[in-house]
Amino acid sequence: MAKQIRDSIARKTPPLDHIEGRFAFIADDILRRNVTIAVQYIVFLIAILDEEKANDSTISSSIHKDMILYTASIVEGCLHHCLQQHITSGAISTNKVMPNNWITKNPKPLYEISSTERIIGATQVRSAEELKSNTQFIIINKAARKANILTQKLFDKANRLREMRNAIHLKGLRAVDDL
Repeated sequence: MAKQIRDSIARKTPPLDHIEGRFAFIADDILRRNVTIAVQYIVFLIAILDEEKANDSTISSSIHKDMILYTASIVEGCLHHCLQQHITSGAISTNKVMPNNWITKNPKPLYEISSTERIIGATQVRSAEELKSNTQFIIINKAARKANILTQKLFDKANRLREMRNAIHLKGLRAVDDL
């Protein structure tokens, strides 16, 4: 019986080569392969749910959480790649889409109020945050929206997925999350 289930699930899981073509737009070979593997895993999880009819169990809940985590990782990776490509090609400017912060340079003490307070003079320069490999999903989403990589509707969906992924953190739960 176990072999029949395994074979049934294996038939429902497409080979990596069939999935990878869908991500041909990702120039980074490593990212494309990792996204492909993640998609194959999601299909495998769906096949397990389908085969086992485990829709009302705590195991089903855990499988759905896995699918959310992996789907969010795929979306985040693809958006990051697209955003990086647009920035690198010059199609968009980092200054226009990434958060801007004030950088304080050359502070000079002007007046000492007390041993713990003083007044200073400084130069402040507005600088855009760089897109890095560890840039947070929320920043990637917002930048992708500003760059018109995402429509408002797709931005809302990506943001909802990000929120669902964040809600999985066990420490932040205020009740037993078994469904």
